[in-house]
Amino acid sequence: MIALVIPTNYSVTAPNKSRSTNTMVSIEGKNQTPHLKSVSVLTMSRITGFARMLYEMNPQFEVEPLQYAESVLSPYENHLRGIIQKEASFEQSLITAYTLAHETNASITIDYDLIGMIIDFRSPEYNTLKIGDIITDIDDNNFTDYETMGMYFILNEGDFKLDVLRDDKHLEITINKTNDAIFRFYPKYQINQASPQYSLPGMDTNLTGPSAGMMYTLSIYFALIDYDAINVDIVGTGTIRYNHEIGPIGGLVQKIYGAQKEGIKHFLVPAVHYDEVKNLSHLINIYPVATIEEAIEVITNEILN
Repeated sequence: MIALVIPTNYSVTAPNKSRSTNTMVSIEGKNQTPHLKSVSVLTMSRITGFARMLYEMNPQFEVEPLQYAESVLSPYENHLRGIIQKEASFEQSLITAYTLAHETNASITIDYDLIGMIIDFRSPEYNTLKIGDIITDIDDNNFTDYETMGMYFILNEGDFKLDVLRDDKHLEITINKTNDAIFRFYPKYQINQASPQYSLPGMDTNLTGPSAGMMYTLSIYFALIDYDAINVDIVGTGTIRYNHEIGPIGGLVQKIYGAQKEGIKHFLVPAVHYDEVKNLSHLINIYPVATIEEAIEVITNEILN
């Protein structure tokens, strides 16, 4: 009975299904291919001992201890993190895609400002800061780019005077940051104008997290430059970072199984994860990419040729 009903500190990740990225981001006046797709997973936390035993018998499921953030944050905070990650993914995808497309067509433009660093996680002892707070400045440095601001915070210790935006109000919060403190941030932007205009129907879905960032960026970019040669389904997963790198994600094995079940033949993965899944290349063509430029090259010169 205990094994059947008592929850454990374990979670399970299971395959789910793909979704065309043109249902998540729409560019005004542009035809977006339905063939570029992201893929999600299903995750259940604190499964019972009996469920853990069953899931561990199937190689398509991943059973593991709860991640540190899941174990120390409330359900609401963990849900909020997913929304923060999705919003950050949309913002970075738009900025990256429009910037790259502008190099091809000068009439494609985007104007944006860095607001600061939005807190995705902080160690519980720093509870004067909340998940979702935006750090707009540190020690009156007036940072203008995310990398410099982030590295200043990461590389230094001791007292920090933080300007924090919370619920549209500015607060001054001082913390003493130690070497073992854990913080995770995403850049927070204000997009002032984009031409052509865009809309984000994906914000109204229950999908969360940052792992579709690469595929959003590709969908936006190819639409902006009017590239219409994509005639096969291509699925992928990976975050898009401020420096155009494709960042790590979770549940990759389950995502590959999900895409393979749908009959999709081509899967883009972050290069940092390739060794974890190269043994599954008999199921689907796996393409490791380190940057968004590499992903564009793989699609146009490998998959479509």
